[in-house]
Amino acid sequence: MKKLPKEYLLLKQLNTIIQAYFKSTRKTEISNLSEIYDYIRTKEPFKDEFPTSIDFSRFMRKMHQDKVLLQLIPNCSVDTSIHHHYKWKFYPQDTISSDNAPLPEKTVLAKGSEMGNIFSKNLQHEASNGVKVRSKQELYIYNRLLTFEFLRITYEKALIARCQERYPDFTIANMKTKNVFYWEHFGMFESNNDYFDRTIEKLVWYRAISITSIEDGGRLILTQYNNDAQFKYDVNRYIDKIIEEE
Repeated sequence: MKKLPKEYLLLKQLNTIIQAYFKSTRKTEISNLSEIYDYIRTKEPFKDEFPTSIDFSRFMRKMHQDKVLLQLIPNCSVDTSIHHHYKWKFYPQDTISSDNAPLPEKTVLAKGSEMGNIFSKNLQHEASNGVKVRSKQELYIYNRLLTFEFLRITYEKALIARCQERYPDFTIANMKTKNVFYWEHFGMFESNNDYFDRTIEKLVWYRAISITSIEDGGRLILTQYNNDAQFKYDVNRYIDKIIEEE
């Protein structure tokens, strides 16, 4: 794996220490940014990187604006309704689950779906067209996409750029607008494996090949499960963007 940008390495370390914070303090309620900063301010490498709470806040704001923070630290949420004063919330990791929600819904069978997957032994959930996916959340995304006959959906199709090969969870072609979108749904990050590293590397790679977030008018969709209501809202909102006429 190529050397990751410093800011992403900081995010990785921050994710680990936030999980340690909740375990060591045995906190079961929501914490704010000040409480997290008080915990990290004397620890390496944060005491040098963020000498003041303002420095820490600016870093968090930038990572959020770059559309990576909430993908890499799942037990974090941010209220941006006041532009000059973001409100941050952090909550214990065990209050969210990556695969425990009754999400799948019955949908009609759609045409034109293919499968070019890897790690097939982990495919446990069958979509309405017979294609198997890894999680209930991916199943929900897939079945919702399949309700639109003019969308051509491929699960884990190879995407090759800059002599590298990656496998987006979903490659979605809108046959009306001829636009192609890439959808990544991230699972839970664990500090004892390399999933976090692979996720960051993937995000860096998308940026390097100029595939930007759909929020900025681009073609990349990033989702992660926190709860049913939030997840379904995000999925439907992004699908609306995929199917909208130009």
